[in-house]
Amino acid sequence: MEKQGYRRGAGAFMALCLCVLGLCCGRAAAEEAEPGTPPEAPAVTIYTHLTEAEPITMNELYAYRLEAGARVNDENDSIVAMSLFINDVLTEAHFDTLSATLRAWYTPEAFGQTVNLRFEARSANGLTAALERQLKVEQRDTAGPDRTVRTMDSVLINFPEPGQINGGVYVLPQYVGHYQSIIAHLDISCPTLVAGRKPDCDDWDRVGWVEVQTPDGQWREIIRYITSYRKPCSHTIDVTEFASYLQGEVPIRMYIETWGTGGWEVTLDFEYVSGPAQFLYSEPVPLWNGIFPFGDPARLQPLDTLTAPIPAEAAGLSLRIVNTGHGWGRNNTGNAAEFYKATHKVLVNDTAISQLLWAQCYPNPDGCQPQHGTWGDDRAGWCPGVIAPGYHYNLTGRIPDGQVKLSYVFDESYMDLCHPNNPRCDTVPDCDCSDTYNPMYYIASYLVYWFNQMYEGDFPPGGRAWVFDTVQEVDTFAIEKYRVERNLTLQAWPNPTADEFHVSVEREIGAGIVQVADARGKVYIQRRFASSDDLAQRPFSLAGLPAGAYVVRLLASDWYMGATVVVKQ
Repeated sequence: MEKQGYRRGAGAFMALCLCVLGLCCGRAAAEEAEPGTPPEAPAVTIYTHLTEAEPITMNELYAYRLEAGARVNDENDSIVAMSLFINDVLTEAHFDTLSATLRAWYTPEAFGQTVNLRFEARSANGLTAALERQLKVEQRDTAGPDRTVRTMDSVLINFPEPGQINGGVYVLPQYVGHYQSIIAHLDISCPTLVAGRKPDCDDWDRVGWVEVQTPDGQWREIIRYITSYRKPCSHTIDVTEFASYLQGEVPIRMYIETWGTGGWEVTLDFEYVSGPAQFLYSEPVPLWNGIFPFGDPARLQPLDTLTAPIPAEAAGLSLRIVNTGHGWGRNNTGNAAEFYKATHKVLVNDTAISQLLWAQCYPNPDGCQPQHGTWGDDRAGWCPGVIAPGYHYNLTGRIPDGQVKLSYVFDESYMDLCHPNNPRCDTVPDCDCSDTYNPMYYIASYLVYWFNQMYEGDFPPGGRAWVFDTVQEVDTFAIEKYRVERNLTLQAWPNPTADEFHVSVEREIGAGIVQVADARGKVYIQRRFASSDDLAQRPFSLAGLPAGAYVVRLLASDWYMGATVVVKQ
């Protein structure tokens, strides 16, 4: 098996993220600093997934998409223009001002030629930068050999060190047409955290996901995974829908919500399967992404209706929804959302498609058994030790009028009667109306366009191909899961404490949830907050809890995440 890419520690990984609002690839070089002084970030940075380490391969001479993004290292400045020169000739390209990304199509004249690219960027204050690439075009047969590329290679995820997120930048094939599919092979193993001890897997089933960074700096989930109870396992899933993401020099990382009761080592291979491709190009456009409440009486249907155009060049259209239910207990009506069998509806131009959100966990769908714990209990869209397969809907031929209106309607028969937003909560037997650990869904969804020719329309990464339906208001609770920098620095004081403490973050983040849990993940306190100021003004109490260390974790409305530890004396 061919191995490419390299491992990074979490510190180096996160430091690299900061340079371009995420992991940066193909950066324009900064000026060298004086000896003995730390290097400064360049005033303007250009990055691209295009890499000279791989040729662009095709079985015929097809158009290839060229993309780059730019950032300016000044919050009072912005990128206002980008341009592309191909073989020193200024080329027509589309520049998206909101994401500061440039896109163009290029059809090579012959195999074996080398294409010289030069990207240029300019800020509103007149700062400039340039980035050059020399790319070779080669012919490959659809009957050629398959190719497997290793990305993450025994990457450690453990709390608190090196952290819940780890990954790196990896080189993948650049191609059109001669691979028919991409299969991801995910291997989750137990690390040996202390020399001489047995491998230390996490005791508990933890939610996690694999993400790639797109050219505009946004992180996009391609695999949802929930760990097993202490058992190393291997998994596969078809990720062909994300073929446009999985080319060139790509930042890839994995997150696992582990809290100090063991960790995991992650290895991820992508198998590019040779054969004539059904479609030459794919364009996944994010739809509903984030954490959404289920059964909240104040908003039983938290997802917005979306409308997207269907370009004439589209040869196919599909909808991908990964939804996993979380939250459980006697205080959640029906033991939702993890253990509640809900039937949702997907509305496609008002035509309903029924979706039963349920997974049979015994036998384990990925063969990850036996395990400890309740691994055999059926769950809402997932099982311990399994890649959540999600739901895939082929919409090709069902959209006659050039656009599609999409709605995702949660089970209309369900309401969480013990929810604090239920005005009659105090009349429901056995409800603790101050307990805010309520049912929730983690959703990642895409509308995937498929093309067999260069298309004139443009779908900038970030999902602006669709617009909110004017009938509904924008949901401020889960605007967009994949913000550029998802980690927050939390401060808790006093720490250690005999009882009461406060929590704050370094910037305004909007509404969210804060939890206080033990190392096993048992949540003792969960509260919603409206803003950073609201969070800082709310005291938390460890009264009645035994002495020890407690994890304070925060989930904000646009999926910022952070954690810290408070010790009760």
